[in-house]
Amino acid sequence: MSNAINWETTTSEQDDFCIKIGDYHLRVEQMDDNEWWYAVFYKDEQINDVNFPFVRSLSEAKAIVESIMLTHKSEKPLDLSSRLTELSFLKSGWLDGEIGNAIDKDGLEWLIEAFETNYNSEALPLPATFPTPEGNIQFEWSVNDYEVSLKVEIPTKKAEFYAIQITTESETAHDLDLDKPEAWIMLNQLMMDINEKYHTST
Repeated sequence: MSNAINWETTTSEQDDFCIKIGDYHLRVEQMDDNEWWYAVFYKDEQINDVNFPFVRSLSEAKAIVESIMLTHKSEKPLDLSSRLTELSFLKSGWLDGEIGNAIDKDGLEWLIEAFETNYNSEALPLPATFPTPEGNIQFEWSVNDYEVSLKVEIPTKKAEFYAIQITTESETAHDLDLDKPEAWIMLNQLMMDINEKYHTST
């Protein structure tokens, strides 16, 4: 993703780089010949692991902070189409420099179209969207007393739906083939049932 972000130098020696994107502030600074410090701030609070803020190259440091920004669990779910488009920029090793497969761009385009076409976003909440180390996508909803996840395997278009009611620990799990319309009908119904259970209980 570094090619898509315009980093700026903040010193004449060009060993200190920064960029501000919305509520995020990304910084990379050279400490010596083989050591680069990096940090990511969200609303002025550092969100990266401060115990291991050093890597051996500028390109690696930039890739890490960009992936931290992209995968950060912000307070509000992003527009799903924009979020998936952002995740298409992740490169192999996005998680820690070694782990984290890139996500297939064609697969993401399919998922964007399928979600926008089939998910009832007018009646149901949008999920938060995260990449998985295997190069897939996980959607997450917090619907009051319920925690819901949908793990989507991009190559096969199969998904695992899981929901748990926190107070009762009641669980629901289903395997879905998102390449079939009936799977989306079922997903919408499952989410609608969760919403109705909440409203009924309140």
